[in-house]
Amino acid sequence: MKKQTLALIQADALRMDCLQAVQALALPQAMICAGFVRNLVWDAAHQFSTSTPLNDVDVAWYSSEQIDPQLDLELEFKLKQQLPNVQWQVRNQARMHHRNGVAAYASAKDAVARFPETATCLGAAMNDKNEIEWRVTAGLADAWALRLRHNAHSGLALSVTQRRIEEKNWLARWPHLRLMPQLLG
Repeated sequence: MKKQTLALIQADALRMDCLQAVQALALPQAMICAGFVRNLVWDAAHQFSTSTPLNDVDVAWYSSEQIDPQLDLELEFKLKQQLPNVQWQVRNQARMHHRNGVAAYASAKDAVARFPETATCLGAAMNDKNEIEWRVTAGLADAWALRLRHNAHSGLALSVTQRRIEEKNWLARWPHLRLMPQLLG
């Protein structure tokens, strides 16, 4: 699954440009995560001929010393200058536990591995050798199996996942997604 997913990313010019733009910022523990990978997998599993347009590109990074939210906005601006057609969302995960009302994250990897649904717990980055490397693959099996499952390790209420599924209209876009029993109640 990892190699197949990497091949999909490498074949997508926009995703490669995004990874290179984030790499150029040299942020600690930075990765592009969530729908950036998940949507591409779901599109492939649904045999779509074109990728679903990205609503945004989520960048997770981590520094307990640089927690001013203004810095994230400045980083978004820099990325927007490089790729103006991309809606960037940059967040230092060292402070995001406050917004999410959960225990503090120990790293960017920890934060992404605790996203609300398992299929979203995915993150990749470009390394110093210009190779894509996985930072988080916790949700890869569920993404490829088209399983929507609440992440019990997220610290978030089940209702958060249920609300996200509805608000993001995932079941209409990807009709073969399967809600796991915990989400059917």
